[in-house]
Amino acid sequence: MKALFISLISIFLFSCKQDPGVQNDSLSKYIPDASSYIVRTSNFDLLKTQLKNNSSFKSFIEKASFKNSKSLFEDLNKISSKGPAIVCLREIGKNSIDFIFISSLDQSGVSNLVLKSSKSYDNNIIKTYSLPAGAEAESLLHATEINSTLLISSSLLMIENALRLQDQNKLPKDLAALFKTSKEDAIFARLDQHAWLAKNGFISFPTYHFGAWSALHYNIEPEQLSLNGFNTYSDSLPAILNLFKDSQAAVLKSPGFVPQNTQQTKIYALSNYEDFRLQQSKLLDKSTETDTLFKHIEELALSKSNNRFTGFFHFTETSNIQSYLTKNDPNPSEFRAAVVYDLQASKLLKESFRPLTDSLQINYASLLGQTLIVAQNPADIQTAISSIETGATLSKDPYYSKSQSELATQSSILFYESFLGNTPKNNITDYFIPNTLKKNEAYTKSSQWVVGDGFFHQHTNLSKHTVKEEKFSLRPLFNLELDAPIGQTIQWVKNHLNQEYDILLQDKNHYLYLINNKGKVLWRKQLESAIQGEVHQVDIYKNGRLQLAFTTENQWLILDRNGKEVLPFNKRFKGIKLGPLAVFDYDNHKEYRFVFSQGKNINMYDRNGKIVKGFRFKKADSDIVGVPKHFKIKSKDYLVFKTLSGDLLIKNRVGNTRVKLSKKFNFSDNEPMLLDGEFSFTDLDGKLIQIKPTGITRTKNLRINAAHKTTQLNNQLV
Repeated sequence: MKALFISLISIFLFSCKQDPGVQNDSLSKYIPDASSYIVRTSNFDLLKTQLKNNSSFKSFIEKASFKNSKSLFEDLNKISSKGPAIVCLREIGKNSIDFIFISSLDQSGVSNLVLKSSKSYDNNIIKTYSLPAGAEAESLLHATEINSTLLISSSLLMIENALRLQDQNKLPKDLAALFKTSKEDAIFARLDQHAWLAKNGFISFPTYHFGAWSALHYNIEPEQLSLNGFNTYSDSLPAILNLFKDSQAAVLKSPGFVPQNTQQTKIYALSNYEDFRLQQSKLLDKSTETDTLFKHIEELALSKSNNRFTGFFHFTETSNIQSYLTKNDPNPSEFRAAVVYDLQASKLLKESFRPLTDSLQINYASLLGQTLIVAQNPADIQTAISSIETGATLSKDPYYSKSQSELATQSSILFYESFLGNTPKNNITDYFIPNTLKKNEAYTKSSQWVVGDGFFHQHTNLSKHTVKEEKFSLRPLFNLELDAPIGQTIQWVKNHLNQEYDILLQDKNHYLYLINNKGKVLWRKQLESAIQGEVHQVDIYKNGRLQLAFTTENQWLILDRNGKEVLPFNKRFKGIKLGPLAVFDYDNHKEYRFVFSQGKNINMYDRNGKIVKGFRFKKADSDIVGVPKHFKIKSKDYLVFKTLSGDLLIKNRVGNTRVKLSKKFNFSDNEPMLLDGEFSFTDLDGKLIQIKPTGITRTKNLRINAAHKTTQLNNQLV
């Protein structure tokens, strides 16, 4: 939900394929006609978790970009949905917003709220919920059910309108088309309503529209928000993008001219000047003279430093430009062999490229090769020339290079902005950037448009960067906030897609999370109880794709990479809770044996989910404790079980006794291991017990307390 704000104001994203099985047709008919922003998600709860941990979104909420943005997001947090949902936003009054949440009734609900009242409206019941007594502020949510669909809103009027107009609502044509062609996890923004866009300084033309509608697919990580998609435009709308619809995207040259220390850069590819002037007259709603002075323009860039802009006009031919400069200033000054002209008396250059040049004050200019550099004062031109000569340009900036690696090679428009740790606090007005940055922090924003047939592709990135510490130093990989404290399960698991490692953890509310090594929550799944012991990775289909196998208190489950249950491995067990899962692969052929206890009983299943009938050890004399273990010694298999009564049972593959022991042991919580070919474990008295395959037992006093932990490293006890 939170990404909505971020994305909305940021811009548009696209997917070339239609998502099969999108379950939103029944939901979209309740979208209010006045919606300015619409978020469509396949998993609302997962989206909330991802946004809660995104640094840019945290800033957006904390800086109160809308008067009620913080309280509104808190309200959205009270809504839960494990499935597809749509959230629509609209502006009300000045700087405030309302929302309506739409989802399937059987997958959604509210929490930590008190039913305050209910009323009948248009043959339906509207329920109003409030915060529990003692809450700091009054907050009301209104809900109703229509045809197995749940609607929840911060506005009673929006609920009433949804009920009254449910058979009349129809998506605008442009939006309906985007709904069919965009991915399920997407954001849609009405671009002909500019009030919200103007709140973000990254949008450069708050008084002009950027198009009709945008569609964005979002990818949210703790330190990055990526948007990839497109927006539509129309000749009938005075949209900024129309200025570039007949220009070709190009590999931009301005990053090699703009000073590296620039705070903000905007670059435009202008390969068709005549059409630019034609569209300009429509946008500005006034006729413009057709001139040939600037007809050889191919690119324009504006860079901002110290709250002043410097302009870079790149031409393919400059003889007319030289004449224009000389005519306006016959006696120019010089700087490092560059000639600086006074253009204060001429408004032609600025007027010819409006509104792109609205923020640019053109008093002075210098022609460097085929590039005209203009600025408010000569010092800024001198700075630009010095940067070019020394190579200290934007193209050499590591943050810029990193941001461009995720964008297309060619651009029609490119915006880039950076905020470094030394940026003065009063210079950070952007809602997605914290007011105060640490010395080793930096934020960058880049947004790119590439002209297409009737639309513009867009790629947008908001990223947080941390300056790397010295080699071998320790630093946090990322920070992550969950809805509940972490439980006992947290471990690394291999990602078979990229050979890297992800984090698997379960919180105390029994939600299981898979998180990549950048801190992005890939999915979360509600389990019925806590995981017992370790989660194992197996290759059930022998195709290199790994699954997650484990037991909970009452289930044995195998999940795939996406958190989906692998059938038939979703078995439930009644009665005594299950023990930890062990996975035996006797000959490393992936013919797995899944072994776990339930009290005294032993369960063994094969890789098809069927009980192994040939395994005869079905029940012990007392409860099995800990996880069963498999060891191989000289081609013989040994299955080891500990019991509550102190027996160590050592069996063969079929469950018959392989090593008979009469002695009982006071087991510690540590698992048995194989050391020097001997079954080895510790007891609560701090002693190490080792048993040979012949049954001979020896004991060594380690002089450690009962709460000790052991592991095996290089065939040694640690």
